[in-house]
This record gives sequence, structure tokens and C-alpha cells, in this order.
Amino acid sequence: MKIIALGAWSVPDLYNSLVMIQDAGIEITAVVCARLKEELVQITAERAGDHFTPRTIDDLTGPPIPFYFVEKHSDDRCQALLRNLAPDLLLNLGTPSILKSDILSLPSI
Repeated sequence: MKIIALGAWSVPDLYNSLVMIQDAGIEITAVVCARLKEELVQITAERAGDHFTPRTIDDLTGPPIPFYFVEKHSDDRCQALLRNLAPDLLLNLGTPSILKSDILSLPSI
């Protein structure tokens, strides 16, 4: 099964969710990250307080996961990438924008 995770790397929820998913023995096929505007990164850090620890992809200890970076999850480049990846299931792990129906209709499950 091809499971594709969508999120924004600057948000701690993505890292924490990926760790929990890997710890559960579930294999993520790829992660598609959108950029966050700098002010949103700062707001996230302020709201999270001491619970916000900036991470790098190297901090993940499970099997390697391919990461793809797009400007927005709703743009044509992201849609083309997801069509090419042909996901069975999409996991929204904190996307910074509303996902369009064209993206939501891509998974087979």
C-alpha cells in the first residue's frame, strides 16, 4: 500500500506524527511538504512554547522516507507529483492550506 503524508516540516506535528506512525510499524511511501510563510512558523513556535523543537529530516530514525517539497499542496506541481506517486491513501499531517477535491480524489482508498 502506498501511503503519502502531507504536511509542513516547520510544524512539529508532522515530525511527531511521522515518529508515531513509524513506531507503529506503518511504512510511509513519501512525504510531500509545503512551505510555511515565516510568520506562520513564528506563530507556531510561540503557541507551542517550550514544546517546539526544530527538527531536521535526519532526526527521523526509522526507514528512510523520500521527501518532496512544494510551494503549496493546492498547486499544479503538487497535483502532478501526487498523480505520479499514485497513492492508495493520503494522510493529512498538518497541511497549511485547504486541500482541493482534485487532490482528495487521487487515492484509491
